Amino acid sequence: MDTILIIGICILIVTVSSFLGKTIQKITDFIIPLEFITISITVAPLIASIFINDLLLWVLPWIFGYFLGYCLTSNKKWLTIGPVNLKEITPGVFPKWIVPYIYEGKWCIQKQCNKALFFKIFFKIHHYVDTNVPLAPNGRLHYAGHPWMPRVGDEIMYLDKYMELPPKIIKIGRFKVKKHSTYIRVPNTLLASPLERMLREESYARASKAVTEISADNIFLKNEVQNEIMNTALNLVKNSTVEKKPLSVYMKDIKDLREKHPDIFYEDLNKKSDSDEGEDNNEQ
Repeated sequence: MDTILIIGICILIVTVSSFLGKTIQKITDFIIPLEFITISITVAPLIASIFINDLLLWVLPWIFGYFLGYCLTSNKKWLTIGPVNLKEITPGVFPKWIVPYIYEGKWCIQKQCNKALFFKIFFKIHHYVDTNVPLAPNGRLHYAGHPWMPRVGDEIMYLDKYMELPPKIIKIGRFKVKKHSTYIRVPNTLLASPLERMLREESYARASKAVTEISADNIFLKNEVQNEIMNTALNLVKNSTVEKKPLSVYMKDIKDLREKHPDIFYEDLNKKSDSDEGEDNNEQ
């Protein structure tokens, strides 16, 4: 066979198989092509080439094109996730990575195992995600580095909570199947834009200043009231000793205090009644 014709056929095979690999990857959402569909498509021609002469010449470009299309499509489809306080990537600990996708308007996660893929394709059982935001990066993270390699970074989604919920048992025909789901929450501080964060910080500063001023005024007023109460008590003792009318004088001063400071007076009475009730309960 002519060499140019062989090269042309190989290019055609690579093109067709690369589109097939791209399509299979979109269906499976696998990062590493080790699921049962890819194994069937690639291993079967290799086995056939053992029994058919010269078939290996066409099998090799077929496998090459398939993995080329598969790997190029799967590139950066995963999402790196980690806790908010994570500063550097530590291999083996954090961060983790997931493969998110959308099914019927809901976020899902594709577990990288053939069992999950089997139930997804044949039974439409998806691993749904309960999340308060779209699953997308919201920051950037640096690797810890290597003595001979420069520091590199990666986009990451910082999370507040990541928890796999207990599976639900559903019935499909005569079989019972586990349906998994995951709970994901992102802190509210990461949901705001830089302008919103700046406005919130300014509002917080103003509110803190107002609280400080009110607290100082409250302390001053309480001291004034306490001094007035002490003076009133001294006057009560003096009047009861000199005029011999303690009850009438006491009631008149109490009435004046009620009219002058109703909030503080009733607040003290409520605290006293609450403490009395607590003592009664303890005695019981």
